[in-house]
Amino acid sequence: MDSGRKISVMLVDDHKIMLEGLETLLSIRSEIEIVGTAQTGEEALSGNLLLTGKVAKKLALTIRNKNRGFEKAGKELELTQKELDLARLLIEGYNSKEIAGKLFLTQGTVKNYLSDIYSKIGTNDRAKAVLLLKRYLST
Repeated sequence: MDSGRKISVMLVDDHKIMLEGLETLLSIRSEIEIVGTAQTGEEALSGNLLLTGKVAKKLALTIRNKNRGFEKAGKELELTQKELDLARLLIEGYNSKEIAGKLFLTQGTVKNYLSDIYSKIGTNDRAKAVLLLKRYLST
């Protein structure tokens, strides 16, 4: 791909957390420019092209194939066993107090582990962390 050319992408999803996660994942790619986000088709159609069917599938496959290096990085996070245990509970939707009870830790210790995990995956947002961890731990 030309170093100066970018792929312009409009993200549409009715789930805000998914939309934010996709935006985070795609924004790390230098060749992709997020030109907008929307939560409905109507929002997306206000001046933009809506991709469906084969075109959307081809675009998704292209992005996925270019993103393989990112997926490999997920396997190399080097989380400790305790961080992995905590990450799994986080993915399952447990809050800090519930995680503390399940892992026999204080809430402060859980927050310290969360801070370390967030640092390793490059975010400080819990919702984005959940999305990224799901992706990392499923590869």
